Amino acid sequence: MVNKLRKMVYPFSFGFLCAGLYSALYSPSAEAADNPPWVSPIAVSPLASDGSTVSKDVQISVTAGDDTGVSKVEFYSANGGYLIGTRTSSPFTIKWSTDPWVPDGEQTIRVIAYDKSGQRAGASRKVYIQNDKTAPSAPSNLQTTGKAANSISLEWTAAKDNVGVVVYEIYHDQVLVGSSTGTSFTLKDLNPGTTYQLSVKAKDRAGNLSAVSNILNESTSPTVQDLPPT
Repeated sequence: MVNKLRKMVYPFSFGFLCAGLYSALYSPSAEAADNPPWVSPIAVSPLASDGSTVSKDVQISVTAGDDTGVSKVEFYSANGGYLIGTRTSSPFTIKWSTDPWVPDGEQTIRVIAYDKSGQRAGASRKVYIQNDKTAPSAPSNLQTTGKAANSISLEWTAAKDNVGVVVYEIYHDQVLVGSSTGTSFTLKDLNPGTTYQLSVKAKDRAGNLSAVSNILNESTSPTVQDLPPT
């Protein structure tokens, strides 16, 4: 009687176990997850020494990957507003011609990688476009606002530029002696009772230098021992 029960139960138990194992291994819930793609930080070249300024033809590159494969990578300027181009296979690199199509100023580059199921991942990077060839106007109305035995304080009217002035250069006898990001400057460590020929030039982000301002001949104050007797 016992042997008869074994024959009835064991085959059923083994078959049930196999069916359960097959169901666990091949059911949809046990399949590998479809993860979204990944994309590296954006590489841009060539770059100016400041690490952000670009001009003319620029190369944009990323590395991208996915567990099922990358279907395409899109490259955008204007923070995603303008499609530069698309790559469907590695290397994911594209040329961006900024001159004369892209206006000077800050731009955000965006890159979006897609996998075969439509999932996506993105990266962005800010750059500064500088194709400007126009020099600023000359600073004007250079004048003295104060002086002492060893210093002269200056101010002037700001120059104008199509992109923007970034620095003013101060000259003495056509030799650069200082710089200012504003419209004033104080020359220090000067000699008492000495006349200085002073001028200012404006420089924009592209390095374009303006014509010279009006020339100012100004003297430091004499010291007490330099004053004539009364």
